[in-house]
Amino acid sequence: MKTHWPFDGFFLKLSDEKNGTHEYEDYLKEREGEKQMPEEELEFHYSKDPKAMTMQESLEEMGRLLRWNRMSPEERRAELEAQKAATRATEQAARDMPCTMEPESAPDIPQGAVLDNQPGVDRVLDGVSGDAPERVMDTAPDSVPDDGPDTTEEAVPEAAEGNVPDEIGALTALETLMQQEVETTRQAAEPETEAEGISSLKTPEPAELQEGCCTGQEAEEAPEMVPAEAIVPLGQIGGDAPAEKELWVYASELIGDAFRHWENGRVLLDMGTGRGKNEFIIKRLASWCVDEMLTNGIIGRVLYLCPLNTLHTEMLQRRTEAAIAEADGEPMEIAMTYDMLYESMLEVQTYQHIETKYRNAPASLKKYLARFKYIVADECHYFTDFSSHGINTYLSLEVLQKAEADHVVIYMSATGEETYKLLEETAKTPEDRIYQLPQDYRHIKQKYFYSRENLVMMLKSLPEDEKAVIFVSSGEDLLKMKETFGDTAAYYCSDNNPKYGKKFNELTECIKDRELQKRFLFTTKAFGIGTEIKDRTVKHLYIDQWKPTDIIQSAGRKRPLDADDTCTVYFRDYDADWYYGDLKKFKAIVTEELKPAVEYLAGAEAFEVFRNSGTPDSINKKIRKCRIMEFDDAKGEYRVNLLGVRQLKRELELLNEMLETSYKQVFAKYAPVLAEETVPYCFDSVANWIDAHLNQPMLKEDVYESIMALNVFKEYKGRPMGQDILNRKLQIYGVKIVTVREFKRNENRNRTFWKLIRI
Repeated sequence: MKTHWPFDGFFLKLSDEKNGTHEYEDYLKEREGEKQMPEEELEFHYSKDPKAMTMQESLEEMGRLLRWNRMSPEERRAELEAQKAATRATEQAARDMPCTMEPESAPDIPQGAVLDNQPGVDRVLDGVSGDAPERVMDTAPDSVPDDGPDTTEEAVPEAAEGNVPDEIGALTALETLMQQEVETTRQAAEPETEAEGISSLKTPEPAELQEGCCTGQEAEEAPEMVPAEAIVPLGQIGGDAPAEKELWVYASELIGDAFRHWENGRVLLDMGTGRGKNEFIIKRLASWCVDEMLTNGIIGRVLYLCPLNTLHTEMLQRRTEAAIAEADGEPMEIAMTYDMLYESMLEVQTYQHIETKYRNAPASLKKYLARFKYIVADECHYFTDFSSHGINTYLSLEVLQKAEADHVVIYMSATGEETYKLLEETAKTPEDRIYQLPQDYRHIKQKYFYSRENLVMMLKSLPEDEKAVIFVSSGEDLLKMKETFGDTAAYYCSDNNPKYGKKFNELTECIKDRELQKRFLFTTKAFGIGTEIKDRTVKHLYIDQWKPTDIIQSAGRKRPLDADDTCTVYFRDYDADWYYGDLKKFKAIVTEELKPAVEYLAGAEAFEVFRNSGTPDSINKKIRKCRIMEFDDAKGEYRVNLLGVRQLKRELELLNEMLETSYKQVFAKYAPVLAEETVPYCFDSVANWIDAHLNQPMLKEDVYESIMALNVFKEYKGRPMGQDILNRKLQIYGVKIVTVREFKRNENRNRTFWKLIRI
């Protein structure tokens, strides 16, 4: 079957110019040959020459093409007959209309002249002005600003002539036409300015959107909403009900069609992981934008922002999958058209990209944001949690808060409580624009607390056909695990980690098509945000992290395929790990990192005291380690991320609370659903040993040697454990050691005997 490219092979022509192929020439020859053959089927015919169409006519023609390909032969025949009848009626009316006046003379136009204002696809492309296509941010930093060349605005001269320049890259004809329309509207509405800042941004909107954001028909239709009583609490879900009858509530179901009526301002999607927030953005919001453009000519593009390269890559894949699903069963040319439409309607970028533009080219950012109606701030806890190790997070938050005046800004996260508090301090969010769904953990069949010293033993005891993801605290942990597990596991760390970023696997070597590529995946929190795992063989998640938000995000990476796709989750028990050793270490790190910024903000006198509190090298080292503060050479002064100061103080409060009470108490306070029914992990070998030695007096030395032979309890730095420490570890097994003395034999006089008893 031959391929009939839409718009007379226009997209294929762009591909030829970009890649230097000759497929377009071959296509023209093929079409020329077809013109000499009798038509064997009802084909689509353009209403006019595609090269002479205006923007609106091109959109309408694309809509006709998509509808045409869904028609049956009978429907197509009827459509053609109706078109012919309409044409005949128009021609007859023209013949019957009397001519009352003729111009005295027609203007003289030199033969071959081209009018400057003549509409047409070729001229739009040759004189394109606007943005380069979306860059796949393979090298975009996870927490470091993107300092690469800005190809978004200045790459294409406004009056460029000739073929499409290389900087346009894969820019589709559709996106180019849209950009030209947006730029024309913007220029007509306001003069070009280069003023600093973005507070005066105005998203160009068609008249339909500016006057109530919907047509009269839409205004009469109440948005489809899931009533509050339909949102079943997690404790009431599941039980013995068959999987197909269980109630699953997702973002799209809760929001319904209300998003079609959202006016400029803030929207909060406060929903747990796996509740379909990104699915809503792609399959409802972006899909609706595509339909609105095709049917009504309304352009309402979506800018999606995320914090990490892993999520950026994930969203690009999801966008492509949505376009493929939309065009399921359609001819290739229609499928390609949908892919171009989704790419144009939904642009994916990182927060770091926005921060770099805002800091270095605010006027360029103003033009860039004017292209969009909707801005999505995904994983918006970035503004709090990530600010403790980044200098620029406050910039993107400032951009979004200002953008609320003339955009619909959608903030969404499963752990966005602190960010939502920040937003509420500036302005209240209307109740009808807050959508909440609790976390769903039905696929977690069991939850344990485990001791870090037992991790390797536990992993090696897992069934051979079961996989595990292990979230560790640092790159140093990854190195240790690699020494133990070698090539049997994959290891992932952010590419932009200055010390460990290049020492481990690429993301595609760790997970592909949402399935693990090795039996074990060891990773830092860089993988624990936004990435989906849809792998039935992943049965275990180990989480060696202390912050509740990190724990919640990591626990949400496993996405069940059905009710039978379950897993077990293990949380590190810091209470059992040598007097909270790592918690104390984390506290020291946070304290040292916070001090330079706090002293600087306290004023010149306080900062001068700090600068003289040690040697010049030691003070410089402390300031360099402070990732929320840096010296701005351009301005000759320090700048501080106030969000980072706030976050580090919050982390210090949490650590102090854990050390003053217990880790488990704080865990239960801030992650109550996860903490519920979580029990300590007990080894069968220890339980069997207890059963064999219960209530039997034994020499202290024999008890110690026997229990250490199990390899479950580890000595701290080679120091033997005393009775109190052993009892602390045995407490989860429901027993303790008591001291008894035996005097039956002289040789045992004054020797210590231990006995295991039930608590």
